[in-house]
Order: sequence, then structure tokens, then C-alpha cells
Amino acid sequence: FGSGTSLNDVLSSLLQQIQPSRDFPEITYNNPQYDLTDKRTSQIVATGGAAAGVPYVEMPIGAKINFGDAEVTIRPDKFVDQTLNPRFASITGAPAEHERQEVDITLNSLTQLTSDGALDFTERIATLPTGRSHAAMAGRNDQYVEIFGGTAYGGGALGDWYTYDTLNNTVTPRTPSVTLPGTTRPAMFSFGDGQRVLLLCPTVTSPNVSAPIRAFYVDCSTANPTVTEILTTRPAGQTVVGDLIANGKIVLAATHQTAPGMAFNTTTFWEFDTSTFAFTQLTVSGSMPKPTAPGNSAACFHKENQLAMQVFGHDTGIVATFIFDRTTLQWTQLSISPPYPPGIGAYSGPSQPMANVNGRAMMLGSVSSIAGTTNYAFELRPSNVAGSDQGLIWVRTQLTMPLFFGQGFASLLDTNNRPAGRGYAAGGNNSNFSGTTTKIYSSTRTGLIAVTYNGAAGVSLAADSTFAQFELPSFTADWQVAAYLASFAGRYTSSTMKVEVSLNNGSTWHEISPGTTFNVTNSATPGVRRMRISFYQSLASPPILTKLTETFDETGGSDLETRTVVRYDSPTTNAVVRALYIDRLGNITLEETVAPSTPTKALLHKATSTGVTAPTLINYINRRRPLIKYTGTRAGGNTPSFTNELAVPVRYVDARVSTVTTGVLYKITDPTVDFDATVTPAGVNTNGDSYIVELGG
Repeated sequence: FGSGTSLNDVLSSLLQQIQPSRDFPEITYNNPQYDLTDKRTSQIVATGGAAAGVPYVEMPIGAKINFGDAEVTIRPDKFVDQTLNPRFASITGAPAEHERQEVDITLNSLTQLTSDGALDFTERIATLPTGRSHAAMAGRNDQYVEIFGGTAYGGGALGDWYTYDTLNNTVTPRTPSVTLPGTTRPAMFSFGDGQRVLLLCPTVTSPNVSAPIRAFYVDCSTANPTVTEILTTRPAGQTVVGDLIANGKIVLAATHQTAPGMAFNTTTFWEFDTSTFAFTQLTVSGSMPKPTAPGNSAACFHKENQLAMQVFGHDTGIVATFIFDRTTLQWTQLSISPPYPPGIGAYSGPSQPMANVNGRAMMLGSVSSIAGTTNYAFELRPSNVAGSDQGLIWVRTQLTMPLFFGQGFASLLDTNNRPAGRGYAAGGNNSNFSGTTTKIYSSTRTGLIAVTYNGAAGVSLAADSTFAQFELPSFTADWQVAAYLASFAGRYTSSTMKVEVSLNNGSTWHEISPGTTFNVTNSATPGVRRMRISFYQSLASPPILTKLTETFDETGGSDLETRTVVRYDSPTTNAVVRALYIDRLGNITLEETVAPSTPTKALLHKATSTGVTAPTLINYINRRRPLIKYTGTRAGGNTPSFTNELAVPVRYVDARVSTVTTGVLYKITDPTVDFDATVTPAGVNTNGDSYIVELGG
């Protein structure tokens, strides 16, 4: 059934195979390129080509393969063997008024419009053995959260280690291989390898601290975590924030007082390499965060190579949001409203932790001590709000979780091994600072979530939601759009996804079918494409999208479909024969055996390689109860023949010959017609003699 197929899909397919509506495959086109009597209307008319010594096969888009109770289209992502490099391509010579683009669909690239199910944090059965605030936490993988130390009620430093098993809901005490120093503000960051974490234990008691922080990397996969201290160059600071933001790269901001008083603070920026275990101080530029005191900041993974940082008292005391880009070493201060609870217009109170939860940077709690006991989650989300800097905005959600200050906060690793999965909060001071809690809370998964499908990052619908709607970034063509085609990579059906598109910047919306050309009647000039997508829940097989490939054309739908193809690479070994099939689930395979179509699998073509030049092809006819006529004339002394292109066994043959001498059409002995064989009619003996052979399948 191919990779990523759920049990629900398998059972559904088996049920459909016993239904009477199931039938042999039939190829149809919404916009036929040939007369309906032409056999090519029942073929995927593939052709061969070569570029830079790489042979390929390309097929027109717009065709559908109907199995009676299932209809599929040819999509690059449905090739089971992705080493064939399947992709969309525009034909050579496509005019300028024909445009195609690919859009990666990730959580950070879209705007979620609405969903049901509320974001919240629910209390877990497991608890910490003792209460604490400011515990260091990091998701080791997609199951375990490592928890170290923190501040005991009354201010004492803790140095104990626990592992929280999120699957089995247990907290297990751990005994590291060496005794670790207790500290009231430890920091911990995942390596992203499922085993190790970086632990930083700064000294926070002195008002003038410039000594390097004690740093360790810890292998948590052993019964007793194996601790190795890092004694080379290290940051100095009383508090450190940061996160893993790229493969093997943890970016950190360390803040310390260089003299008593809040006006004498220094923040330096560092990168830790998880393969060399080395810290490197970064020379950064831009609008840099300047916390007015150690502990006045929080940070987390934003997206690949980017760190989000929130400062509660930046420079002159304002609350500010920053984004760091590791590729340019540039800090940017966002001109957006800060994450305040309702009715609060200025910063007041302790900072709150950050982590990336379900693909979005999130801050927990309230930045004001006068906010009572009401708790909030603030998500840094993409937005279409006019004036939102870099398309980002803080979105507030009220939580049922009680308000705590100084909670430990971390997320599990997602499918890309980034700390961006389900979020977990542990410990913290009570809202009135009368004590600390031992409770652990986990985030619910609602709306859209980040996933990986067939090796590509994408989005899906969280289990706690029944629907979600989102919009992709808009796109502007240079002219009025007459035809539009959208094709998606991922897993979806007509019951789990609805697609709406507008070509006049949202004035008029149309529901469209993926893979089917839409003839536009109300495009603006130029055409501004907006697209909104609705996901609907299927717990056994929730919808997933990873990429949109869209094509725009200034002329009609049939022109668009002749200018865009699906292309895959062909073997370079001479005389290798391969057959391309598509099954009733849409999975496409290139196989060594050439066999007829069946009610579950359609044979599309056979390609014979000719080395590094264009392969030769035979395209097969998939039509229910086909009746095809072949004709030919003898010339140059050569006996004419034809190839049987029917994708099913032949059940009817009628052969006739017209001789050049009489001009009369004679019935002749019907030739034997085998599947995928060359047929040579008898009695075509003289130049000018012609034959007519009808085949029925």
C-alpha cells in the first residue's frame, strides 16, 4: 500500500475492492487535447527526453485514472521511489504568461484562521518529589523530559535530577555519574540526538560575576546519566537562555552584572557545537536584546536557524521581542505589541519561561504580579494583521492551569529533531509566592501541528481538534489569470480537506479540486492569488500537507495542461525495460514486469532506456470495454505491423484488408493478438495494400 498508509486506509481499500462499483481503470481528461474518438484520450501520452545526460519521462497533467469507486491523479509525491526525482516541470518554450511555483507548507509559513479545541495545559498524574521553581528542563527525544535542580522554596539551590516519561507518566530519580553543582537558575538544552543534553550551572549569588559558567554535557540514555564537564572556553553569566535552532547548533544569550546595580549588565551571545562540545562567542549585529537584569529574558527555537527572545525589561525597561538569524548573525527587534494580559499596559513582575510548542514560540504565564491567578499562553504566530512586523503577532489564550511564576518549561523533540513538540511545564512558585508546586502539566494539541511526511516537513490536524482553517501566503501573477491548477503533496481525501482559492485578492472565493484545472472567471489584473484550506479530522488518517505546486496561465485550461508536465528520471543502462503503474490509492511504481491493468492497478506506459538519451515509450490504453481500430499500408516492400496498446487482454479481433489491385475490402483471418505484442496482419502483400484491425478489450 506504500509508506504512510494507515490501517483505516487499508481496510477501506479492502472494502472497496468487494464493492460492485469497482471496475477496470479508465483514463479521462477534464480538458481533452484530442477528439474523443482518438485513442490518445484514453492514454497518458508520455514522451521521453534527456537533459545534461540524464534521460527522463514526462507526462501531461490533467488526466484522471478512474477505478469506478476511486479516482486518482498523477502527483510527484505519490511515487513510491523518490530516487526517481519525480517533479513538476514546465515544457520547453512555455510562454512568459505561464508561471509555476512550489510553496513549502509548514507551520511557520501559514496563518491559522480558526479551529475548534482550545489550547490549554492539563495536569498530569505524575509529580515532582519536591517543589521547586526555575528548574532546568529539556526534551531528550519525543518521550522523555530531563529535569534538573532549580530553586527550593525559601531560596536554596537544588542539584537533583529526574526523568519524566511522558508516555507512561512516571517521574524517575536519576543519579548522574558525577555530583553536579546546585544552582538556583540552571539551564538545559537538547542536543537533538535523542540522548544528550547541555547543562549550564551559573553562579547567581554574587552581584559581580564574570567567571565562566560551569558547563556539562550529559548522556541521559544510560541508567546513570554520564556527565562530562566542559573545561574549555565558556560563557560568563548569572542566567543563560537559548535553544537548539539547527543541526548540532545551540545558540545562547548569557547575562551577568559587571558591577552592582541594574545599569551595569552585559549580555554576550554564544554558539555551542554538539559534535565538538565547544563554545564560540558570536559577533552579532542589529537591534540586540539588552536585559536590564539577569533573569529578565527567555528564549526558544522559532524556526530553522532562528531564535525568538523575549526581554522583560530591555535597555530602559520596556518589554520587547527579538528574532536572531544564525545565518546572518543578525538580531531584529520586532515592532509588535508585547505579550500582556488584559488590562495591563506596562511591565510589572517577574519574567516567564518560553519554549516552542507544536511548532510555535510560546511564553507561559503573566508578566504582571497584579494579574491575580489567571494564567495565559502567548504564541508568536504568523498574522495578516496590517503593520505586524515580519508578519508576526503575539496571540493570547487563557488557560485553566493555575498561574505559577518560574515554571520549568520545555517541549519534546518533533519529527525534525527540533524542540518544537508537545510542551511540558513543571514546578514554579504559587501566584502569591507562598510556596512552590510539584505539579507537572502538558499542553493539549489543537489546531494545526507540525509533522513530517515522506521525509518532508508539513502540517496536520491535532487530535484534539475536529477542524482547522488556515491561509497560505498570497501570490501575485503579472497578468490576469485565466486558468489555475493546484496540486498538493501529502495525504488527504475530499472528506478531510477543502481548498478555496481567489484570484482577485479575496473578493471572490471558489472551492476547487486539487489536481483539476480551474478556469478562472473573475481574476483581477494582475491576478492576486489567495488560498485558504480547511482540514477535517479523521483520527485514523488525519490530513497532511507538505507542499503546494501551483500553475497559472493567461489563457484557457487546455493550454495550461499542455505546458505543465510530471517528469521523472529514467534508467541510464541501455535496453532496460520498466513499466509505470498507478494503483487505486494513487501510489505510483516503476516496475520490471510488464503486466495488464487490473481493477486495483493501472499500467500507464512501458519505457525502454537507450543509455543517456531519451527512452522509447509505449503508452497503454486504459478504457472500459475498449474498441480500438488500427490501420496501416504496405510501402517500400515492408510488411506493416502495429503494437497492441490495450492495457487489458484482448477479447475481440476483426481484421480486413483492402488490396491495391481491386480496392475491395476483404475479410481475412484474424491475427493472434497477445498483450503487449507486435501484430502483423496477413494478406498485406503488395505495396499500397492496407489493413484495418479492430481490437476489443
